[in-house]
Amino acid sequence: MAEQNIVTVPFAEFENFIMNSGPKKIRQVQKWVKKQKEKEDKLALGEEVKGGRDYYDKLKSKIRDIHRSNLPISKLDKFLKNEDFSKAPSKFDHYAKNAQGYKKWIRKVEVDGIRSGSWIDWTHNGLKVRFRPDAVIKIDDVWSVSRFYMKKAALPNDRREVVLHLLHKMVADSGINGTATIIESRKNRHFQLFEPDAGALLQLEIEADYWLRLYEFFGET
Repeated sequence: MAEQNIVTVPFAEFENFIMNSGPKKIRQVQKWVKKQKEKEDKLALGEEVKGGRDYYDKLKSKIRDIHRSNLPISKLDKFLKNEDFSKAPSKFDHYAKNAQGYKKWIRKVEVDGIRSGSWIDWTHNGLKVRFRPDAVIKIDDVWSVSRFYMKKAALPNDRREVVLHLLHKMVADSGINGTATIIESRKNRHFQLFEPDAGALLQLEIEADYWLRLYEFFGET
C-alpha cells in the first residue's frame, strides 16, 4: 500500500479489532480485506453492492425516536411487542435485554435533549476510522457524543478505555462540542471521558499501526 493511500474503516470494524486479541485480530483483518476485494470485483462488473446493517439498528432508532418525541422510555416495551422477530427469534432476546437495561440506566441519569450526529473521523498514518454517532444526548447536563454498545460480551476495562479514547479523538478532531460517551445498555451503565490518558492514546495508535500492517500483508497476498 502506497503511503499516500488512506484506508477507510467503519468504527464498528475497528472497535471489534481493539476488542479482539491474538489470532482473532489477524483473522478479522484477513476477512475484511477479502470482503473489500469481493466488493471491488462486483463494482467492476457493474453489480450492486449492499452495505452492511447494524444488527441493533432498529432498537437504536427507536430509542432516538422516543427521546426526540419526549415519550416515556416504557414505549420500548410496545416496540418489542409489535416488532416481528419470527425470522430471527434469538434477536428478540438480545433486543429485550438491551431495552430492559436501557430503561434501568435512564432512571439513574437525567437525559435532557438529543441531537442527530454528523459523520466524524480519526486518521492515523494511513488509516481513517469513520463513525456516525448513535446519538448526541445531553446526559446530566453534558452533551455526550454517544456509542450504544449492545453486544452480549461485556467491555473489558482496558479495551473499553482504548475505544473511548478513539471516540474522544474523533470528537476533538471534529470540533464538536461534546464528551465521548459509551452507553453499555445491557449493563445499564455509561462511561465518559473528560481527560484523556497518554497511555491509552498510545495504545490506540499501536492498534492502528498493527491493523495497517495486517492490511498491507493481506492486501498483497
